[in-house]
Amino acid sequence: MASVASEVLHEFTFNGINCSLSTGKVARRSNSAVVGRMGDTVVLVTVDVGQPIEGTDFFPLQVEYIERMYAGGIISSSRFIKREGFPSQGATLAARMLDRSIRSRFPSDYRNEVMIVLTVLSYDAKNDPVIIGFSAISAALMASSVPFKGPIAGVRVGYDGENVYNAPEDVEVKGYENGTKMNFVLGTDGEVVTMIDADGQEVPEDIIVEGMKFGVEASKEFVDAQTEFLKKIEEAGGHLVKGEYKSFAVPQDLLGEVRKLKPEVEKALGHDSLSEKHAELSLLEERLYADYEGKYSKADLKAGLDYVVKELVREWVLKEKKRTDDRAFDEVRKIEIEVDVLPRAHGSALFTRGGTQALSAATLGSGRQEQLIEGMEGEGTRRYMHHYNAPDFSVGQVGRYRYMPKRREIGHGALAEKALAVVMPSQDDFPYTVRVVSDIMSMEGSSSMASVCGSTLALMDAGVPITKPVAGIAMGVVTSDDLKEYEVLTDISEFEDPYGDMDFKVAGTADGITAIQMDNKRSGLPVEIFEKALEAAKKARLHILGQMNDVISTPREDLSEFAPKIEIVRIPPERIGELIGPGGKIIKGIIEKTGADIDVTDDGRVSISSVDAESRNTAKEIVEGMFVLPEVGKVYRGKVGKVAEYGAFVDVSPSISGLVHISEMSDSFVKDPGTLVKEGQEVDVILLDIDDRGRLRFSMKRVPKEGQTEAKSDKKDDVKTESTDEPEEE
Repeated sequence: MASVASEVLHEFTFNGINCSLSTGKVARRSNSAVVGRMGDTVVLVTVDVGQPIEGTDFFPLQVEYIERMYAGGIISSSRFIKREGFPSQGATLAARMLDRSIRSRFPSDYRNEVMIVLTVLSYDAKNDPVIIGFSAISAALMASSVPFKGPIAGVRVGYDGENVYNAPEDVEVKGYENGTKMNFVLGTDGEVVTMIDADGQEVPEDIIVEGMKFGVEASKEFVDAQTEFLKKIEEAGGHLVKGEYKSFAVPQDLLGEVRKLKPEVEKALGHDSLSEKHAELSLLEERLYADYEGKYSKADLKAGLDYVVKELVREWVLKEKKRTDDRAFDEVRKIEIEVDVLPRAHGSALFTRGGTQALSAATLGSGRQEQLIEGMEGEGTRRYMHHYNAPDFSVGQVGRYRYMPKRREIGHGALAEKALAVVMPSQDDFPYTVRVVSDIMSMEGSSSMASVCGSTLALMDAGVPITKPVAGIAMGVVTSDDLKEYEVLTDISEFEDPYGDMDFKVAGTADGITAIQMDNKRSGLPVEIFEKALEAAKKARLHILGQMNDVISTPREDLSEFAPKIEIVRIPPERIGELIGPGGKIIKGIIEKTGADIDVTDDGRVSISSVDAESRNTAKEIVEGMFVLPEVGKVYRGKVGKVAEYGAFVDVSPSISGLVHISEMSDSFVKDPGTLVKEGQEVDVILLDIDDRGRLRFSMKRVPKEGQTEAKSDKKDDVKTESTDEPEEE
């Protein structure tokens, strides 16, 4: 653990931006604490270490990403809760990225609890805290007592259609509006890649490879900065020597005993059925428990069997060139597709690939149903959402039902959302809020990519005019210890994911890549492996797209009868307040009266939505009527609002209302207007004129009769009426 008497600061630049790493000033009781700065974005990383957790077969690493609202000068808009609560989706995804970048750099036999917390203290709306966070976490781990193989760094790479370059610092804030066609984040030590998280606008495979190479080289500035920072800590008296830790490696003598069962393990893995594989392996596990009870712990016996299974799977791939299900290395499992499987969903699809099955359902809503997003960047909205659920029954297990999604579910949902976002229609072309939910019915490898395919199919089934279908595939790799030998595997299954060296998810259209996510089990992989994996992924993606197109190739022309339909009315932006009314009184009244949903944007765009056509049309007529300018000489159909002794007031629309004087009600003499019209009666009127005070004068008697093309002439038009006590229009 580094312990210095005063602050140690190292300043450097990256891409022309002033950066720094420092320690010794804050969080002094943590095992290690580093403050990272990039521009005016500041993060604090703390590392703390606990005791080993006995009986576990995994490394209990916890990485948290905490956004403080004050970092961006924001106070929550919630009227009731002003302090930060659950992490935002962005914070969860950031934590997952950082976790995946470093997890493979710890010893495989290490079991101490490690908690890493990155807190965003200042955010300048330009420099992403995640990017400087990679280096701050790496530096903090190297300065701690935790055995960590660093340094690693994170960089963001963009593509402008011609050149790959360091992405603009605000790309995460502004998305593709700043000119980039690719948002590519990778974790790397300057030689190999530890993590990839990317999305793009149908980026070609060769540009992805170029982006990787560029990012690996660019990261060296961050890597070198960490090295210099650690030197300064040592010069200041900091102790960077790692302490001893209890190893949880499987005892070698136990491995020798378990390897005697290798023929039986091979027989178990040779079954075609996944359930039979697991059943026989479970029997072998119980046999080990019985044979070695008291000599070895159950945890060690289980780990020993797992180790031998991993050895065998990898041996098959590298030496015998075979897979556990006898597929060719570039072969995609059998695909089955159905659409329109749920009778009341607006769009639905069941996508099955091997033993993995995703049920996706698309729901359409009005603009008012957009999701409000609040964070240290301020407020925003999402009109397209994808949510992913993987219940316990998808892997045949029993557990407590969770109402809150796990990080993995949030991450997989976001990955599918990114994959499809680029092909979603604009709001002008399709003014709907769209939510897709993928429920995983069964899981046997790459369920996130199945949800990409299922979501594409459900959206097309719902009639959402996506520009192109998107498919996804997960690639794996098995390597030799020296990386001189390796085999790329297409569509990895359940045994190939944990026992291989990579889970490389690639999604895209027939023309290019839209999303990538990768984590690995080694300390890193060279770019050359990804180049080959991308080639194989493209072949698989085109195969899957062909299967999807055989079922549904274009979005349906008509929306579901159960989906709301939207009518668009445009009003002058400066008159939006008239539609809203004081405290929303007017628009709420229209919604309550018609049952339609109404949403207004700042540019005067009014979206009126309802499943029921009558309520939608009624609301549209009311809104249009409020903003129609009266035209002299035009005939209107209106309703008598009030009858007076001097005439009747007729309401044509909320913005058109005027008086029919008693002298304009009939060609004959009218003594009492009440003998001709009653309140609520519909009548035809023609607008004669509008006076300088904006009052409208109607006539009933001048309305053209059937066959007439002009209103009836009256020589007395310019003669004042007999009535001299005509009041102002009410």
